[in-house]
Order: sequence, then C-alpha cells, then structure tokens
Amino acid sequence: INVIFEETIWPTLGPSYEVFSVFIRCSEDLARLNAATIVPLLRGRHKVAMYFLWPVVFQDNLSSPGYVNQAQLLGCMQNFEACGLTTRYPHHSHLYRLLITKEWASYLSWAKEMMTPPTTKVPRALIVHDPLKAAGQAIAAIQKIRCFRDGAVPTADPPRGVAKLGSSWEAADVRVWSGAPQLAYALKELGEQPSSQVESVMVQDWCDFDIEIRLFWVEAELRID
Repeated sequence: INVIFEETIWPTLGPSYEVFSVFIRCSEDLARLNAATIVPLLRGRHKVAMYFLWPVVFQDNLSSPGYVNQAQLLGCMQNFEACGLTTRYPHHSHLYRLLITKEWASYLSWAKEMMTPPTTKVPRALIVHDPLKAAGQAIAAIQKIRCFRDGAVPTADPPRGVAKLGSSWEAADVRVWSGAPQLAYALKELGEQPSSQVESVMVQDWCDFDIEIRLFWVEAELRID
C-alpha cells in the first residue's frame, strides 16, 4: 500500500487525489458497506476501488487477520461494481473469482496446448460419504483427461499428484499424495477442516517443476489528462 500511494501515485499526481479508507474488522463488515451511498461521495474524475484483503473459504478467526470470507468479499466487490466503481486491485470480481478459486485449472487441463496438469474437482459430499471411493473416482477422472488430450494413460504406479483448495494462500492447503489411500486421507483432511465452507477439493496429476514464477504487472502510464 505504501509503494502504491507514496512511491507511485503521489510523485505522479501530487495532492490532486482523494482516498476513502474503510477498515474491515470481520467478514460481516463487508455486508455493511452500502455501495449506493458511498459511490456518490467520490468526487474524482476517475474513480476506482482497491481491496487489500485475502479471501478464503473459512469463517473468520482471530489467528488470521486480513483474511475474509470469499463469498462476502466478492459480493461486496460486485455491489460496488454495479454502482459503476471499477475494481483496480486486485481484479474485476468475475476474473478474481476465477483466479482465486483455481477453477481455471480444471477447465484448461483438457487442452494439451495449455500445459496444465490434468485436474478434477471432488465434491465435498462425496468426500464425507466415502473418501476412498471419492479418491478412486478422482484418479479415474485424471486418467480420463490424460487419455483424452495425450492419447495415453500415465504409467505411474501408484498414481500420484496433489490435492488442494481454492481460495487458499501460500500453499497452506496443498497435500501431496501417492495412491488412492493417501489421496483419500488428503481429501478428508482438506475437506473437513474446522469452520470450513469448502464446496470441493481439487485433485491434480503430478507435474515435475523447479520453481514457481510470480509475475506482477503494473501499468506505467499513470498521469493527469
């Protein structure tokens, strides 16, 4: 936040901008923001919103400040967007939903040219009913995706991969598994955490990698027209 305002906006615009800051104590505070009342108060020529919060699929807890319920944050963003306030950070709500839930991986993994590990989503109800059966179905789905796009089923025995949650940060909810029993344990561990509102657990085929690349793109043409 300091870099954005003190090192970028202020040197470029000087004092000719105005900031409305809202401090959120809990997820419920997001529902208390009335977009139809707040947006008309903004007097600038260009009006944008930035949300410095981390959406998760858990209820609030005292040990994770800054983390809020995903559905409530996205709902808040949508209300402001509906009143004409563009989301400048992190992304427009519809795109942000796709990114943080990691659902894009299950869509793109069918296309070989996207180079995405075969990915499927396991509904929470199946995990609760029979974790081992859910694990077997997930492995079968991954093999079907691999066969569809590559024309062959992987020969790894036992099969291996990772199970993970969407709307989770810094690899906190990622589990490596090898074979159906380990996957069943990972599904149960991830899907039945306390205060969890998880709808599904993602299961991916194993992919060898060396590093994780993070690319931050900042437009450099901020100026006064």
